[in-house]
Amino acid sequence: MTKLILDACNNHLGNKNIMEKMIVEASTYAEYIKFQLYDASLLNPKYPNYQDVYTRMKECEIDIPRLKWIIDFCKYSNIIPMFTVFTENRIADLQIKNGNFALKVASPDMSNQYLIDQIKSAFPGKELFISCGMHNVEEIQHAKSLNKGDNIKWLYCVSKYPTPFEDIQFLDMARFDGFSDHTIGLEAIRVALYYNPELSYIEKHFTLSKNLPIVDRDWSIEPEELIYLSSQVKYVSNIQKYRTRWVV
Repeated sequence: MTKLILDACNNHLGNKNIMEKMIVEASTYAEYIKFQLYDASLLNPKYPNYQDVYTRMKECEIDIPRLKWIIDFCKYSNIIPMFTVFTENRIADLQIKNGNFALKVASPDMSNQYLIDQIKSAFPGKELFISCGMHNVEEIQHAKSLNKGDNIKWLYCVSKYPTPFEDIQFLDMARFDGFSDHTIGLEAIRVALYYNPELSYIEKHFTLSKNLPIVDRDWSIEPEELIYLSSQVKYVSNIQKYRTRWVV
């Protein structure tokens, strides 16, 4: 059955109450909720709109106490937390807390084998998702040759925000474990599942409300859209289940 990953990104605004509500909402329909682990102090001062970006990142930065709370509250809520690790020092922060969580490497770091090796060494056997949106076929094949194992999951995505529908190569998804969608709405996911009903994972940005002051509002879904997405995923999964029975 296809599993849902909801990306909280920085849509929680660094607010614990918002985080809690997002986790509770997500736990009813999704298997994972994903947060970002980065070190805002490492942002390059030459980054476009540096001061605004730094301020927003610092407000949403997840410190160690908040990290521990997320893992514990997700366990209580029966949903798996996932963490996109952007910097090596955040790996050490995760090591201080035991628990059931998954890890992710963002598209820009698919070719950062040093970071990937550090994650694999620190957390052998844990689920590790790798997005491939900023790399070509040859680079992806090379990365797959270096990172093997049933716990390594590869996600198709297009690193444009939002992603134009026409930029998605739906038939290419068959070579991946899942689809990380950055389009507006849910149409791309419906088409992806139509062509690739065996996709194991669907990832979508999530927010409690698009009225919040968030950057990702256009390509994030709200709780009502999540309900519909969940029903569509279950529908396709049931079709696939019965199809398998008939083939057997």
